[in-house]
Amino acid sequence: MKYGINTYGVLKDRRDTLTALSELRALGFTQLEPCLSPETIQGWEHVFWSPEWLRTHLSELRAQGWEIVSAHLIGWEADTRAEELAALAAELGIRQFVVKCPQDPDERSLHETSMRYIRLADALNEAGAELLLHNEGTDLAARFLGKSAYERLLELCLGKVGAQFDTGWALADGEDPETLLWRLGPAVRSLHYKDMAVSGGAIAAADLGKGDLDVLACLQFARAHGIPQILDQDEFAEGPAESLRAGLALLSLCGQQREPSASFLNILDTRTGEIRTLARFDRVIEAPNWMKTQNCLIYNSEGRIWKYDLAAGSEPLLDTGECDNCNNDHVLSSDERYIAVSHGPREGGYSSRIYIIPIEGGGRALSRRILPAICTAGPRTGGNWPTAPFACTRADWKQMCTRSPRRAGRRDASPSEASTTGRNTLRTGRAYGSIPREAGKCRSGAWDATGAIRQE
Repeated sequence: MKYGINTYGVLKDRRDTLTALSELRALGFTQLEPCLSPETIQGWEHVFWSPEWLRTHLSELRAQGWEIVSAHLIGWEADTRAEELAALAAELGIRQFVVKCPQDPDERSLHETSMRYIRLADALNEAGAELLLHNEGTDLAARFLGKSAYERLLELCLGKVGAQFDTGWALADGEDPETLLWRLGPAVRSLHYKDMAVSGGAIAAADLGKGDLDVLACLQFARAHGIPQILDQDEFAEGPAESLRAGLALLSLCGQQREPSASFLNILDTRTGEIRTLARFDRVIEAPNWMKTQNCLIYNSEGRIWKYDLAAGSEPLLDTGECDNCNNDHVLSSDERYIAVSHGPREGGYSSRIYIIPIEGGGRALSRRILPAICTAGPRTGGNWPTAPFACTRADWKQMCTRSPRRAGRRDASPSEASTTGRNTLRTGRAYGSIPREAGKCRSGAWDATGAIRQE
């Protein structure tokens, strides 16, 4: 899952803008939301970027791996510069522009603002972008015709302006962010994660997860609606790097929790098309792999790896030791003595590394290298991973595959593809699983151009 960062809080105390952004990228953020001003603001050019600054440094930002998904508009006259902003959206590929409610609003100012925002939204729409309204201050506390000023302005914009919902300001205004998110529903097009401690009557900014925000509930809403998720933090209890690293780790952990959820473990007979349900779980399970030496399925759930025994109907938990934050990327060695898992160390921020673990337990992680440990075997050893991995580059892997002889039932391919040797890979939607060769009657080496095995 991708997460963005609003640049105001992290850049206001930094003058080395590009270095600061490189550090943020290294933490694991991939999407930027800068503050954009029409002209250079002397002394604040590192925080409020002008279009000229952004054009000048755009190639450097892209080289760092950044995607600019949205921008907060600072000091723009919405009704007079709509065409300029639309041209900027088309030129730079920015999909969302963000504005605010008027200060000290009344019904008349809300109507006037809505007309300006509708004109800007129409112009942006022609350029493939959209206009969003951000809540802050007392936008949710002020009431007009039984609604908050924020909701009233959205209503007056006739559905042409979406919402960028800020969770922290909602807490500060005495609102329950989860309740308000679902009340706004599809009008919410972007989510700002900001935490506040509001218990006891005092209101104070807090690192994500340290205040009163239900982070999981907000993430579930954002995931259900497929909207950008942006961390917007102005104050840091432990310093920006430490606080943001912890925030990303929390979001990564919450991303694996989808309660209340139910999962069904199914198997498909590729000859008859019959689907049989083996078990129902009151949690999310992912990426089942069928073992060829045992009548078992391996899958991940809640950060751990499980083995479902088809005969007994039991679900023992594999001993993965320190690897308790595994995602849905895992693969068995061809002799099924080891399993490689992608585990994000909780102290390591938003990043994952590949570990090799004995399938029968012991929980001893044999590799902590980011490069796939499958590379350590290479086709020359038959794909049975050794216990003393050596590092290799992707170029090394490609060279080994090129040199190695082709064997029946396997093909020279990338590390991720080597795991399905001797088995038929079944693709169903976005889920990937493996079933025994006998079920699919697939001839060795009959792979199509997309990497899927053809049924023959």
